[in-house]
Amino acid sequence: MPESLFVYGTLRMGAGHPMADWLTAHCRYLKMGRFQGRMFDAGDYPAVVADPSGRGWVTGEIYTVLSPELLFPRLDRYEGCTKVLPITAIGANGRDDPRSLYLRVKAPVVLHQGDTIEAWIYLYNRPTGQLTPIPGGDYLKR
Repeated sequence: MPESLFVYGTLRMGAGHPMADWLTAHCRYLKMGRFQGRMFDAGDYPAVVADPSGRGWVTGEIYTVLSPELLFPRLDRYEGCTKVLPITAIGANGRDDPRSLYLRVKAPVVLHQGDTIEAWIYLYNRPTGQLTPIPGGDYLKR
């Protein structure tokens, strides 16, 4: 089964970032989707954390990864990620490995027609208390 990737910020089409162009060259766009989380403004990029309460949603794009061995090492460096986890393995405080700005996590993503798939997503690995929430969870509409 091919790997899927959910992106919600600077890697989205239309974000205007060179890494978004690189991503589309190494993945195939599948469709829009949502992740149960909360989005914050971290300056030049968004920060997303999981929201198990079910109140928050993050909008993004789902891609099929064509070459995981090429894609993930470069994206991990771009995201400052040193740790890859299933979402159930994130520590009780929601943080793990203090060296990692983001964690690459396999998590459920809801497609717009209602189906759910497992996809990789980069979740913020720092406290969000001082960050400004992005209402609606859509980085391109902030």
